[in-house]
This record gives sequence, structure tokens and C-alpha cells, in this order.
Amino acid sequence: MAEGTRPIPDWMMGERRRMREQGMQFLAKLSSKKIISNFTNDPRDISTGLTSAVYDVDTEEGRRIVKLRECGALAEAAAYVEWGVYDVPTPQVLRVGASGEDIDWSYIVMEPILDHDGNLAPLGTEIGDEYRDTLDLFLGKNLAKMHKATGKHFGQLLDQDSDQAEFRSWNEYIHYKLGELERQLRVKLLLSLEDIKNLNLLSELDYVPLSVYAHGDLGIYNILVKHTNPFDGVIFDPNPLLADPYYDVAHVLNGKEAWLKKEIDMDMDPFLQAYKDESEVEYFNLRRLAAMRAFAAINRAISTTERHEFERASFYKNIIIQQSHLALA
Repeated sequence: MAEGTRPIPDWMMGERRRMREQGMQFLAKLSSKKIISNFTNDPRDISTGLTSAVYDVDTEEGRRIVKLRECGALAEAAAYVEWGVYDVPTPQVLRVGASGEDIDWSYIVMEPILDHDGNLAPLGTEIGDEYRDTLDLFLGKNLAKMHKATGKHFGQLLDQDSDQAEFRSWNEYIHYKLGELERQLRVKLLLSLEDIKNLNLLSELDYVPLSVYAHGDLGIYNILVKHTNPFDGVIFDPNPLLADPYYDVAHVLNGKEAWLKKEIDMDMDPFLQAYKDESEVEYFNLRRLAAMRAFAAINRAISTTERHEFERASFYKNIIIQQSHLALA
């Protein structure tokens, strides 16, 4: 997950160091096996998250971006291929695989995404607030394109944190996750019993099941901007999963509110309008969206609390409470 420009708390630095140290070892192994050609310069660490190590590498075959993950690289590469069918701009994957050895990681080798000066393209979080509406339109249009891919050949809905448990519906998944997280909702977020009861009622809402191959972690921090005028961007770093399409939409809206620190006008939001226009949705159910916004905010509220980002955590907590009330109104 991309972290944008937020600082990493001291207690997380040990995990980040471990990822980077093992990442360099694994990168050297890929070179020794000729999976990537010989380095012509020392690899440059451009990692932004805790769950992967990413390197900008000059090789005899040209400049490459190599992303190393403990798991999920194959799914990420498959997502790029699947979404590319629908003209979603994603990185060009050159090689993908897994080691199966002492450092049992998977890897993706990609073409670099460069700006007009030949530098690595900046994140959407780094190009200035004046491009916020442009980023929103880009996100909305391309998320709708991603959701046209059914992902039906990628298997059942899986949850990697529950020993590969399979769920017959998204509501069943929500019910399971809320039960699993109930103690954290009480202890870490200090939600009242009434608020937790409202959250549990979300899994009982009777909506037609929908399933798409979702990005799983979309926001302006997952856009690389090649040019601003005219705008040209690339979507990257997914956490792909089979999910209700409203979940991806909710995740983007929650992140936007937390970034701007103000409530979104749902009738005027350019991201949501672009999503509706591209997906040709005749009727967008705002109550269903509210239910997903409440659910999607939970992990963000917990993780920001654990990182001692209490202002952001409070914002996500308010989203949980407000959106669950809207969903049940």
C-alpha cells in the first residue's frame, strides 16, 4: 500500500528495514539468475510502503522497475493484464514469478513510468491541489473500466487473513470480518455498543449480490502522473480481490474525505459522477454506498490509530458512525 508523503512512525521502522534488507538480497538473486540482466548502476530503493520493496534499476537491457512482495505479485500482474483489456492505463509487465527458495517472495519486473523530463513520474498526491478534479475524473472513469472486468476466472472471494476462507457473498464476508474485528472496534476505536450494533446490521441489508475484480486500495496515491497538461496517468499498486464494486467506490471517497478533511457533496462529486458516466449506471444506490463506506473505513481507522495518527483515525471513525446511520435510515 502506498503511503504518500506521510511519515512512518518509529515503531514501524524495524519492519521497513527488514523488508529493504531482504529486498536487496532477493534483487541480487534475480540478477544472478538472469531474471533481470546485469546492473549498470546500484539499484535505487523507491519503496513507499511496508508490504513490498520497489527498486529503480539500470540494467544492460534498459531501465527497469522491480517490485518484490512476500505475496500477491502474481495477482497484481494478472490484474494489470485483465484491466488492460478495458484500456485502463497500467504498468507494462515484462516478467513475473516467484522464487520458492529461502526468501520465498514473488516479483514483478516492469517498464518505468516516466514524466516528460525522463524522471520517475510523481504520485497523484505530489502534483498540487489544483489538479484534484482532474485526478477525480481520471479515477472515476478508470475505476468503472476496471469494474467491467468480471475476474470470474480468478476464483472465489478469498480473505488472506483467515486461512483462505471462502465466502458465498460479500455480505457473508462483511459479517465474518465484523465479528473478527469487534474487539478492536471496542478497544481501539472506542465505538459504543450501539455503533457496533449498527455496523453488524449492515451485513443484513438485502441487496442483489455484485462481484467485480476490484482494485482494493485505490486513491490518488496509486496514480503515477506522466503529464498534467494534457493529463496522462497510470494506475498501479492494486490489492486485487473479488468484491462488491461499491467497496472500491467507498474506499476512494473515504480517502478523499480524509485527505481534504471535509465532507463530500455526493451530488456534486466529480469522481462519483465520472464513475457513473463511464459505467452507465442508471441508478446508483447511495444507501448501499453508505454501508460500504462504513465498512471500508474500519481498517483505515484501526491502522491510523495504531500509527498514532489520531486526527485521521478520528475522521475515519466519524465516517463509520455517520455512514452506517445513513445506510440504515
